[in-house]
Amino acid sequence: MLALSTSWLGADHPTVESTIRAAHEVGFNAFEIGVAGEMLSADEFKALADELGLTYVSVHNIANRRGVPPDEVRGDGLSSTDAAVRERAIAKTIETIELARAVGARCVVIHAGEVETPDGDERQRHAVGLINAGRIDEARAFMKESLAARNALAPKYVEIAGNSLAEVFRRTGNFPIGLECRVHYYSIPLPGEFDFLYHALLPHPVSYWHDTGHARVGEMLGLWPALAWLERFGRMLAGFHFHDVRVMSDHEVPGTGDLDFTTFKPYVKEDTIRVIELHYGTSAAQLVAARRVVEGAGIE
Repeated sequence: MLALSTSWLGADHPTVESTIRAAHEVGFNAFEIGVAGEMLSADEFKALADELGLTYVSVHNIANRRGVPPDEVRGDGLSSTDAAVRERAIAKTIETIELARAVGARCVVIHAGEVETPDGDERQRHAVGLINAGRIDEARAFMKESLAARNALAPKYVEIAGNSLAEVFRRTGNFPIGLECRVHYYSIPLPGEFDFLYHALLPHPVSYWHDTGHARVGEMLGLWPALAWLERFGRMLAGFHFHDVRVMSDHEVPGTGDLDFTTFKPYVKEDTIRVIELHYGTSAAQLVAARRVVEGAGIE
């Protein structure tokens, strides 16, 4: 069953509830509770599900942004060296897990943190600009240098992220989490870092979450081949975020970009969570077209 992320939020449906209602009208009955908009309470989500016959398959951390500084809303504070930032991220992650448990979701999607690299955003933007200009070899040489500097700093931040997630498990019990592949070169995890976190957190239920757009952007940057994530971690896969990519612009409507969605079909098992995750403002007609493309690839 294909679900939709409530990241599909825009002027025509500006709240999480109106987003769900609008998507339900065009045939979606399963949802990932995303990170955009004012969150409903667990009771409100359950009442909406009872009214419309919905299922919540997953929840994306941080679900409720209230009181969170703008640069912390994605949960990357889990790897922060600032104790106050880290504790806020842990507390909000716990809150997200409690919401997921209450609404019957199967997994919480986690951003595991960032390596605090000097000028990381500027370097990423520069590389993206080079690729958009067709200067791919130049971009990858630049990213190779940037990645080496990042990796020299990474072990400390990866260890902090692991400790934060261990604390989350200690406080919440063994609710399943999926560590998502990321779109920025300085984000955690890269493949070796996923391996470390997965084994460090055993026997807690940690899995891999594949984002089709993030993996493609990383491949274009020269970080890691997109499908290599699935080849390496497919046996640990919890779910997918499906969206397309046009050169370096992700979260595009499937069928409008560069991805062949049939390449993901071999990795989709019966219990794999399948979520379409699109930019806010996408039209309802585009939403229906996106579902047709993914279903047409044999992913339902």
